[in-house]
Amino acid sequence: MTRIALFFAFLASAAAVFAQAGLEPVPDSQVSAETLHLAAATIKAPLGWKWYRMPVADRAAQQLHPQMTSETYVAQNPNNREGYIVSVIRGGPATTVNDDFMKGMGDGMTRTAPKTGWHITDYAFGPSKIPFEGAYHFSCVATNDAGVAKYRMGYVFGSGEQYQISMSSRESEEPVQFRQFVMSFQWAKP
Repeated sequence: MTRIALFFAFLASAAAVFAQAGLEPVPDSQVSAETLHLAAATIKAPLGWKWYRMPVADRAAQQLHPQMTSETYVAQNPNNREGYIVSVIRGGPATTVNDDFMKGMGDGMTRTAPKTGWHITDYAFGPSKIPFEGAYHFSCVATNDAGVAKYRMGYVFGSGEQYQISMSSRESEEPVQFRQFVMSFQWAKP
């Protein structure tokens, strides 16, 4: 398993726990309307949603691998606190997102999630053309210690900088709105 896959796995587990706590507004310089401007890309949240940073998840993940850094963002619906998570990983070894990477990510989620009070089952993944060729889609069921189950789903892609866009839902089917959010991801123009 690659260190980056494990880093993503831990970050996904930590982000799920901290999704409602430790949020800080994204600086105005990084947002225009609903669009988040990252160093190498942009992504557009649904109309009316707000962007937040999740530094507490980034600090927790960096304890796992100090040589890597992450930036975790949450696009959140202010009416119901539904959120989509965008994570950017830097500083790891050059790793291609492929079947081995995704297996490692699933193994890592299964191992690290219990540390945050969740248990992962039914992990599945496969190649995706969303947001573009070379990406992977994943899904799993996360059940907390009280027995509440949520479906986690997302997309992983990139080399050098790697990206994970994910969400949790009580519904097993991926929402069209989330898929549209992922498809809004674009590499920044040079």
